[in-house]
Amino acid sequence: MTALRLVFMGTPDFSVPCLNTLLEAPHIEIVAVVTQPDRPAGRGKKLTPSPVKIVAESHGITVLTPERLRREDDIMQALEDLAPDYIITIAFGQILPLRVLETPKKGVVNVHASLLPEYRGANPIQWAVLDGKTETGLTTMFSDEGVDTGDMLLKRSLPIEADDTTGSLSDKLAQMAGDVLLETLAGLENGSLTPEKQDDALATFAPKLKKEEASIDWTASATVIKQRIQALTPFPSAKVTFEDVVLKLGKVSVVEATPASEAVAGQVLEVNKQGIWVQTGDGVLCIESLQPAGKGMMKASDWGRNALASKLSENKMVSFQ
Repeated sequence: MTALRLVFMGTPDFSVPCLNTLLEAPHIEIVAVVTQPDRPAGRGKKLTPSPVKIVAESHGITVLTPERLRREDDIMQALEDLAPDYIITIAFGQILPLRVLETPKKGVVNVHASLLPEYRGANPIQWAVLDGKTETGLTTMFSDEGVDTGDMLLKRSLPIEADDTTGSLSDKLAQMAGDVLLETLAGLENGSLTPEKQDDALATFAPKLKKEEASIDWTASATVIKQRIQALTPFPSAKVTFEDVVLKLGKVSVVEATPASEAVAGQVLEVNKQGIWVQTGDGVLCIESLQPAGKGMMKASDWGRNALASKLSENKMVSFQ
């Protein structure tokens, strides 16, 4: 059997398990990898290769790093010269120009982290958590000139657990992606998969969340705040302030408790072994872990005993902003 010639396009950690699966698969040849250029990272802002580039170079695969594909004719020409059967994209980070879409013999196959047409766009996992969905998944599709608008090929669903964050859900979906892609390629090759058009009327969108959206509106319900914190974990992370100290929030839970009738949204009700109980617009939220600026993530109860307990014992109003 002749090996399928693939060009793989991806950038972050999310793309790596899929690339590894393809590298281990029989009858598949990765003829090149396309990824984002090295970016400054860490406190020293040292130029750092993408996770996908690191893996590709460790296997001796040609790596192309266009700043903007549509502006780099030499790279697009290089892709055409490779004559791939398919181009595979997963979290690449750029919209492909028509010339690239027309390069592979059999099409560009994208692995998207939602059940399309729901959550088209850059941040489908974050928005599924933010909206309190109980299910998400992966969709493989033929890419076109739109943003996640191409014909669908295969869907695989995954339940969203109550404690899932964007980080934990991303890890689960990333581990699924390789097998879903292999199943898709097999179905295309044996003719068992029929592309299905998306219903645009059912489409929803998942734009990037900005850093300024990491603040918490304590007048919202405890459930909505919990979803928001989990959606913002690990990046950009939900943050609150207390007496000019910025606190990054970690694990949280909704407490089955009746708050004091005079409590206001954002007010700390108590510090106990479970964590810090905070009144919201509807219900009580327990902050179980947090990270003060310049320190590591810690039990919220440990921080609270030092920073809050004495004030609470004196019946002083203690609130998060």
